[in-house]
Amino acid sequence: MAKRVIIGLGTGRCGTTSLVGLLKLQTKAPKAVTHLRRRLRWQCDLALALEVARELVESPEDLSADVGCFWLPYAYNIAQTFPSIRFLCLFREKAAYIESWINSQPGRNPWIEQSGAPNDLAYPNWGIPDTAAAAGAYWQSYMLSALELEAALFERFRIFYFGHLNTESGQREMLRFVGIENPVVQVPIHLNRRGVPWNKRLEGFG
Repeated sequence: MAKRVIIGLGTGRCGTTSLVGLLKLQTKAPKAVTHLRRRLRWQCDLALALEVARELVESPEDLSADVGCFWLPYAYNIAQTFPSIRFLCLFREKAAYIESWINSQPGRNPWIEQSGAPNDLAYPNWGIPDTAAAAGAYWQSYMLSALELEAALFERFRIFYFGHLNTESGQREMLRFVGIENPVVQVPIHLNRRGVPWNKRLEGFG
């Protein structure tokens, strides 16, 4: 297989953890596929983003990838610098995203209450105190930017509904887009379940 370099992204709560697991199945070196390899700040870490992208491109493995919500602000610059990288962006419906965020992150609003921790700094700080409203504004802004990137970089940036992860045909379509010719599929794949500790969610996927 020719070298494939992939950046996965999406708002979060949209299947990104499951995407990591699916990509790990496609290579004999699953550790080359990472989730949040280095957490980037929203729009403030271009130099670091390019450094991590270069690590992916220069990896000796046949497939290297990283997945994280914070890649969106850097995607265009990365695409211009590294033409071999393809971007796979997941989305789910706005209302479902807001509900999932509130249920999985009770009391947390990183769009206003940023502690300085990397997890919080990966989100824009908009000063919106109502969590549902902040999550909705984030979703709206994220998806509009993703649509603009898809239009500008259509052969390399594509948006997929997170339900694609739950069907064999959907998984095959996603993997074909990033250049994987003989994909390994696993249906269903749902790795970010509530109640499962973070460090256990990718067990069995390298």
